[in-house]
Amino acid sequence: MPRLATRLVAAFSCWLLWGCTDTADAPAAEPVANARVAAPMLAEDYARERSARVGGVAYDLAFELDGEADAFSGRVSIDFELTDVGRDLTVDFVGGTVAAVVVNGEDVDAAYNGYFLSLPANALALGSNTVEIAFSHPYSSDGSGLYRFRDPIDGRDYLYTNFEPYDANRLFPCFDQPDLKATYATRVTAPAAWQVISIAAASNVEDQGERRVWTFPPAARISTYIYALHAGDYRRWESAAGDIPLRLFARASMAERVHPEHWFVPTVQGFAFFEKYFDIPYPFGKYDQVIVPHFNAGAMENVGAVTFSERFLHSGKVTRQARRSLASVILHEMAHMWFGDLVTMDWWNGLWLNESFATFMANLALREGTEFTEAALGAYRRTVYAYRADERDTTHPIEMPTPNTDVAFANFDAITYSKGSATLAQLNHLVGPEPFQLGVRNYLRSQAYGNATIDDFLRAIGNAAGENLENWSADWLDQPGTNGVEVEFNCSDGHIVSLAVLQTAPAEWPTLRTHRTQLGLYNFERGAMATRRLPVTYSGARTAVAEALGARCPDFIYANHGDWDYARVDFDAETLAVLEEHLYDFEDPLQRAMLWQGIHDMVLSQRLTPQAFIEFALTHAHEESDDDLLRQILSALANTWDYLQRLAADQQAVAEIGARIEGTLWQALFDSEPGSDRQLLLLDSYTQSVTSAAGLAKLTGLLGGKGLPDGFDLDQERRWNALEKLAGFDHADIEALLAAERESDPSDRGRRSALSAVAARPDPQQQQRLAAMLLDPAGAALSVADGRAHARGLFPSQQSELQLEIVGTVFSALPRISAEVDPRHFRAITGGLLGPVCDEGYLAQLAQAISQSESLHPALRKWLLDVRFEVRRCLAIGRAMNAP
Repeated sequence: MPRLATRLVAAFSCWLLWGCTDTADAPAAEPVANARVAAPMLAEDYARERSARVGGVAYDLAFELDGEADAFSGRVSIDFELTDVGRDLTVDFVGGTVAAVVVNGEDVDAAYNGYFLSLPANALALGSNTVEIAFSHPYSSDGSGLYRFRDPIDGRDYLYTNFEPYDANRLFPCFDQPDLKATYATRVTAPAAWQVISIAAASNVEDQGERRVWTFPPAARISTYIYALHAGDYRRWESAAGDIPLRLFARASMAERVHPEHWFVPTVQGFAFFEKYFDIPYPFGKYDQVIVPHFNAGAMENVGAVTFSERFLHSGKVTRQARRSLASVILHEMAHMWFGDLVTMDWWNGLWLNESFATFMANLALREGTEFTEAALGAYRRTVYAYRADERDTTHPIEMPTPNTDVAFANFDAITYSKGSATLAQLNHLVGPEPFQLGVRNYLRSQAYGNATIDDFLRAIGNAAGENLENWSADWLDQPGTNGVEVEFNCSDGHIVSLAVLQTAPAEWPTLRTHRTQLGLYNFERGAMATRRLPVTYSGARTAVAEALGARCPDFIYANHGDWDYARVDFDAETLAVLEEHLYDFEDPLQRAMLWQGIHDMVLSQRLTPQAFIEFALTHAHEESDDDLLRQILSALANTWDYLQRLAADQQAVAEIGARIEGTLWQALFDSEPGSDRQLLLLDSYTQSVTSAAGLAKLTGLLGGKGLPDGFDLDQERRWNALEKLAGFDHADIEALLAAERESDPSDRGRRSALSAVAARPDPQQQQRLAAMLLDPAGAALSVADGRAHARGLFPSQQSELQLEIVGTVFSALPRISAEVDPRHFRAITGGLLGPVCDEGYLAQLAQAISQSESLHPALRKWLLDVRFEVRRCLAIGRAMNAP
């Protein structure tokens, strides 16, 4: 055996048999210029300095995995080129133990502070270097690094990795930044019953009794955050997209919920669409999709080994909306194989382009390459999320400085995904679909297997279109905020004699941009609709539209027909009166969706009372034939109903409105086609809206099989939803009901649903106990998944007074939470304990906390600011609603 291998084997033996000294306690290296901060994040300035020194990186990895030990062990050999040996070089590795370090054939006492190793300059060489590290690391409990889960149903173990933005270093020591791309040779020893999945197909699998050794050859050069290693006793399905092998994996106990055709059909369609659109074959050989438990996000674009949350697996009927949502996510992650994986941002300020482009392409592929031609409705709903984010105090430019990976973590938001996607759609309309596609192709070809910037992308689009996009970029990418748009027109003798598009901007973000939109000009004719579309480019405060002169005078104009534009169209009382009479003369569901949204926006901007919106919705929702649009209407109804309950002074009137909402939804449930998607949608809305004793009694009856429409099957997920609602109102039999449901559903999902239901009970002592657990998840041994389950149930809207008893404790704990708690727990802490309670005293507490928040983790501070915005809005709606 070679001397280096012998040395590392000895190090492994030390760790496995007796446990080696945790070198996190070793003395720190001597201070050097531009020394790193000891923290579980990476700063941009250091990353750029390191990438200027390091290149040609190749990792040779070996892992020992099992289902019993608290930690896994591994070895990494890192080959790289170095251009500067004047100072130490760090290797990222958060939270592990280092057993041995060998640099260029010599043992090295590399300082390790629990965040990174410092390789001494005197051990490094100009040119080629090889660093070998023996290490161990605990399996993750927060969904980052290498996460391990044991299924309570059958005791099988499942492991998967998740790294974005800075967690590959929780699997192995590495240069964990996107612009140090590398190759990865991997060898994994694991139990013989397990599947092992990585970014390449295994080149060899060797049986060694109760264990197997899986060998994966080096694949294409990729960034660390999209490397992957998944393992466990997964169930497997296989298919193909032409010559691309496809595999699908899921837990054995969840296999009955997997409909392989719902996965493979859009996958095959996606490859056909993207290979044609990009004119580049899929670059990574095989394509695996792995459905994993307790995943913190929806999915992750690991090269050839994409992970998906189990939330895409359903216990009951899989509706068309659920299939479309899954197809959209499949296509989003697949688009990343080219845009994000083949060509990768050079730093996290480019995150928006990765995610926005994948969202844009998924919308396009869904609409043009699958059965889901109605996908524009889903794309519009995501744009609404962007409008919401863009009006908050926390809005930010699409392209913005990202000084470290903590800020990158906080920037996974609706601006990054949805506004960015809407902006790319704007650019596509502005330059034209063909030049845009050509520019994308040229960009991918020129930057393949490398790293690129937004300037590289815009240069490719601009060259293809023959346009200079610098001003467009400055306006759209560098400035936050949403423009408003309206149309001013005059007619004479039934024809337009003047028409202009008027653009506004909020005072705090006054940029007026160049937009490409379609004007919709509508005439109402005996219950029918005559529609003309007029494509227009506008800029500045006022743009005259000569093309409209002489056209028939319209009865109604909408400034963003077809959702081309990213701009707000505000309604007034006159508009509302027109829609009261003619809303369902508009045949296009997308246009109706935009009109319904405009009406709901009037509530949020205090131009329409909640009572008036509820009346409008209950009057017209039954006319809606499109299930997706009905879902939007019912969501807006639930949101407005929540405001009314929180704010109305006349509780008797509130009870009467609540009874009407419940009665309308209940009747619609029975009037719908048996077994239809619409029935499930209406039951979900009914369960969400119920507040009366009669309504709660109906839910109790449903759980016992009473009162259901003919042929209706109350699936397990909806049973838990009903129980959570009953628990929130402290139903007299809730303990017995929960005990019975736990017994009938012992799955992990059932266990977590029970946690949510228990948390929903109005029990101050229990709420204090759960709050203590959420505020100290490490001390409570609380996983992220369980923390989120507790948070989901805590403090339904009728328990605002109880929530106010806890918030002071949360505010006082924020500095400690920021310093000590893993950021993946923040969502449970903030979402469960710091909701938007409509209370002036709470607003004052928020203001105080925000005044002291500059040193908090960016994600925590952002949440405080967002909650303050929502509380202010809620109080403003209340003042307008209760004004004399």
